[in-house]
Amino acid sequence: MKSDLEELIDAYQEEKTALEKQISECVEEGDYLNAHYHNKALNILNKTLNRLKTLHNPAHQDILTEEMRINSYNKMRSTPYYIGSNDFLKTYLDNLMRQSITESEEKINNFKNTEIQAHHDSQEIDDALFGLVKGDIKRFTLYFKSSTKECIQFDLIDQAIEIRIVLDENFNTLKQKQLRHTGFSLENNEWTYKYLLNQFKDAIEIKMLLSHLIYDVFNYDSRYDAATLVYH
Repeated sequence: MKSDLEELIDAYQEEKTALEKQISECVEEGDYLNAHYHNKALNILNKTLNRLKTLHNPAHQDILTEEMRINSYNKMRSTPYYIGSNDFLKTYLDNLMRQSITESEEKINNFKNTEIQAHHDSQEIDDALFGLVKGDIKRFTLYFKSSTKECIQFDLIDQAIEIRIVLDENFNTLKQKQLRHTGFSLENNEWTYKYLLNQFKDAIEIKMLLSHLIYDVFNYDSRYDAATLVYH
């Protein structure tokens, strides 16, 4: 029996197949404008599908990397360099590519067969938010990348949970646009989101907002990044 996540992945996969078919039909008919719009939708869908697959299997990105490597080796045979090579060099390249492809296939097989630990919500964010609302703590900060100073600070101010994003110097214009789409506004050179206390019943909505920030805006990758929660 498939899990909810697996069924969601299947649904997105079906939508992806349908979009790819529409794009192909538009190109064949010379309808490049609609092909362009469908392609933009496909890019968004692929990002979501990729995140879902990564949640299902943390090694998904590693599998994609090895699959791209295999694809690049297979394409090498159609390059001018390979076609123009003498028999000795072609034999050498064939052996080298065959060995590399075999290594990548073995890695993919290992990634797919490695037992995946079940993901459970540790409730740390829930506890911190309820502690803030009750007045047990004054502030807490979520650091979601060990390599930067980017973080999200939570304060209780004027009957609202104020969520403020602290950025590093590498924050670009595209990310600023994404922040506006999530409901943040720029105040005194700080990106701020206010969640009124009379709307607060549980942590679900705020955790959904955090998910968008961490995965969509800041591209959190559990293979390299370690999130940390700090109380003040």
